[in-house]
Amino acid sequence: MGFIINRFRTTTIMHIIPSIVCFIIIVIVIILLLLLIIIIITISSTIIIILLLLTIILLLLLLLIIIITIIIFVIVAVVVIKIIIIILFILLLLAMLIEQK
Repeated sequence: MGFIINRFRTTTIMHIIPSIVCFIIIVIVIILLLLLIIIIITISSTIIIILLLLTIILLLLLLLIIIITIIIFVIVAVVVIKIIIIILFILLLLAMLIEQK
């Protein structure tokens, strides 16, 4: 039973850590975007502005891909752990049935 409880604690940790990582990545991207906006304001060349806007778009796409990847990882990890817990519980029940006979 302690094993099952420990497994639920690890799933909680697996929910918290990706959230913290996502938050840190979002903060870094926001800081980069603010720096790019400051550079755009100081340098007013159209080519540089276009390149910086493309960079902002690429950073946002990268952020989106990272967030989606983390979400998929968390979902898969939680599902796999729950399947393992169910299999172990079934094996425990089978062992108890065999022991009673």
